[in-house]
Amino acid sequence: MKLDKKIEAKIKKQALKLLKIGRTGWDIRHTLCAVKWMKKLIKFEGGDEKTLIPAIYFHDAGYEELPLGFSHKQCMELKKKKDHGAAGAKLAKKYLTKIKYFKKPEIERIAYLIKNHNKHDNIKKFDRQLIFEADGLAQIDWHNCPPSYDKKNTELFLNTTFKKRMKYIKTKSGKKMLKRLLAKTEEYLTDRKEANN
Repeated sequence: MKLDKKIEAKIKKQALKLLKIGRTGWDIRHTLCAVKWMKKLIKFEGGDEKTLIPAIYFHDAGYEELPLGFSHKQCMELKKKKDHGAAGAKLAKKYLTKIKYFKKPEIERIAYLIKNHNKHDNIKKFDRQLIFEADGLAQIDWHNCPPSYDKKNTELFLNTTFKKRMKYIKTKSGKKMLKRLLAKTEEYLTDRKEANN
């Protein structure tokens, strides 16, 4: 199903408001990039805009504040301390109920997708796969959304966290997009290294 553009604009406004609280210098840019990737995945793979687009807007809305310059270690510790997916699901559910556009099962599905967006080892449903892939592609789309990490933490993220995630990108389009983005991450790191010399 299509998502009404006026409703999407309202959802975007609310999500951006919530994302200001989270990881400074990252959450807003990353989320807008993830929305872009979600729309591309829907175009090539199919999927329900009405649940997928709101879910990707709110997927990181549950983060607690991390100041500018945070490290990968601080980010991972924050994830252990509080389940940002569950927190974001509650925030989305509360907001989506108020706007009176979605049916209750749609709101429940959106909340489920947000709550589980970061769990990659047990994906069985297509909509969860697309959420996971849009989030992951946005994490390494560094030409459109440069990392907020310094070079050391960017490489640490790529070689640990993202390396584990990569094998779970399974759609045909997702794999193609991932391959292109990985090549560009190498360019980005090389350009950054040369700029620092």
